Amino acid sequence: MKIENGKQVTVDYSISVEGVGVIESSESRGPLEYIHGKHSLPMGLETQLLGMSKGEKKEGSFEVEIPAMDMTKEEFPKEFDLKEGARFTGKRQDQEVEFSIEKIEKDKVVVRPVHPLAGKKLTYKVTVIEIDDKP
Repeated sequence: MKIENGKQVTVDYSISVEGVGVIESSESRGPLEYIHGKHSLPMGLETQLLGMSKGEKKEGSFEVEIPAMDMTKEEFPKEFDLKEGARFTGKRQDQEVEFSIEKIEKDKVVVRPVHPLAGKKLTYKVTVIEIDDKP
């Protein structure tokens, strides 16, 4: 069985940030269980694990990329000072998140979540312990 969307996956792992060191690992927290495709791992890591099998090991690196989103000007309160670079807090997937306005077009506002790992190079080491059909 291979890792694909909807599978329950258990991994031993280590994640490091360039210039900082290990920020998270199963050594300190125990094996990680997650549902693949639910975006519960750092942006970019899920993609790296797709297609792996039980017992397989992998290491590599990637840059954390947080995708931009489109909003309309009407979604902002009238009193909000709508300008590029402005920051605001909103909800995304039931969590409070800080956003930055990247671009303003006619009726469209392009925003991106502000995340401390955005643009950073992460290095990972993963061993797949289990893959299950039942989430």
